[in-house]
Amino acid sequence: MFGGWESKAAYLDGAAWDDARAPVVRDIARRVAKAIDPNRQDLIAHAVFEFVKRAIRYVKDPASEEFSDAEEILRAGFGDCDDKVRLFVALCRSLGLEARVRPILQPAADGGRPDFTHVQAEVRWPGSYLHPKARAAGWLTVELILAACELGDEPQDVASRALV
Repeated sequence: MFGGWESKAAYLDGAAWDDARAPVVRDIARRVAKAIDPNRQDLIAHAVFEFVKRAIRYVKDPASEEFSDAEEILRAGFGDCDDKVRLFVALCRSLGLEARVRPILQPAADGGRPDFTHVQAEVRWPGSYLHPKARAAGWLTVELILAACELGDEPQDVASRALV
């Protein structure tokens, strides 16, 4: 389906833009953020993170790669890492937060093209560079399948590998 990890990551990121405009996604995003001061984009990002991490159960694709849009993910209540990332990015974008897909690559054993083994999201907002876990330009890692990861945590920095 994809020519490489670049095209898969581009597909997921583009699909999240489409999802962000879907009425159901916009409605859920508003509900997640409704009690939060709209000027506290840090709290909005955290609320979206907690919603996707807790409300969407992680379930690995059964045999081969499957892709669902954000509405299907919300309806099902479960998805794999790319589903959860796509939903997170769509919800953030529908609320005006900057978010994107972050492919995780493993070097190939033979020194060839790296393997696309996982996907995370990244989020930032004005002032996010002040967050203690912010990386360059204020981007925060969003790992949605490891229970021990909080917003901004890198998976290798948490002790537990337990899944959500």
